[in-house]
Amino acid sequence: MSAEPRTIFNESPATPQHAAGEPPCALAIESLTHRYTDAEVLRDLQLQLPAGEYACLLGDSGSGKSTLLQLIAGIERAQSGRIVIADRPVADPARDLHVAPERRGLGMVFQDQALWPHLTVQAHLEFPLRARRQAVDHQALAALLQRVGLSGLEHRRPGALSGGQRQRVGLARALAGNPRLLLLDEPLSAVDTAMRSELRTYLKRLFDELGFTALHVTHDPDEAFELGTRVGVLERGELVQWGTPQQLYRQPASLNVARLSGTCGVAEVECLEHHGTTAHVRWQGTVHEVPAHPDVRVGRAQLLLRPDALRPATNGLSARIAGARFQGDRWLAHVQIGESEPLPVHLAEIPTHPPTLRLDESAAWLLPIHE
Repeated sequence: MSAEPRTIFNESPATPQHAAGEPPCALAIESLTHRYTDAEVLRDLQLQLPAGEYACLLGDSGSGKSTLLQLIAGIERAQSGRIVIADRPVADPARDLHVAPERRGLGMVFQDQALWPHLTVQAHLEFPLRARRQAVDHQALAALLQRVGLSGLEHRRPGALSGGQRQRVGLARALAGNPRLLLLDEPLSAVDTAMRSELRTYLKRLFDELGFTALHVTHDPDEAFELGTRVGVLERGELVQWGTPQQLYRQPASLNVARLSGTCGVAEVECLEHHGTTAHVRWQGTVHEVPAHPDVRVGRAQLLLRPDALRPATNGLSARIAGARFQGDRWLAHVQIGESEPLPVHLAEIPTHPPTLRLDESAAWLLPIHE
């Protein structure tokens, strides 16, 4: 039986690994694998989060996202791999290293707020500082309460607060210690739809003002793409894509990522040749050159079409409108071209005759078909 990993309280920082001129890395995860009994929950996970970014990690229940947060926080001990926070190794089983959670310089916001019913709002903010034996700066805490919209509520207990106010107490408590990294575990899933939208807007504004670094896990794509400056998708313990929202939208790694990141349609096409970043495909009797996933091969492939990939044109493909929904300043229509499945397209108005459309090749994306 191997020895119990030692708990480190004063681990000296490692030499920074970021290049000159680049933002420091707030979180680096290397080859992280984790198992529960016979089930592999995380598999060879690699991730780097630059300081000053708000990252969102999307995943269904059981994908491993909560386990990942617990490993980063030190609640769970890492079994294999390495975790580095602000250039400081905090978990490295190969070195028998496990830094205690309270020594990792983190803040954490929980799904159910995890507030103590007997403590006031002020006491909640002071608690992490006193637990870490840090000085309590009452002026700084008052400024934080004002920033999160809780001024005047310092002496109230959780039972006298609304759901949105309780969630903001949890956020303020996590920020009170000026953490190197803020972890948010499904923080908006326990509130109703209207409150969720309000809190998303609030979180985005607070991040823009304070510029903290955050890793926010959620199962809600709208939440991830509204808040995240960087977004990842976790599937069955594997990080299948990690990039900017624009990268996931325009160049998704898979059809599942594409559907998570926004409205899309798919047309089966024939790939004639592939040149690394582009491919020639035959669709509806015409050859097009489109951006392509590196795994695409000659033969059958799937052409991903966002609503802006098909545009009205004088000459082009004849389409039949299968349905439409008004979106305020335009219509989102679904059209059929030949025998294709309904494909999304934005229209300024619904035409009285079947529309003619052209393909904007640069707005399409070719994905492989996995047999």
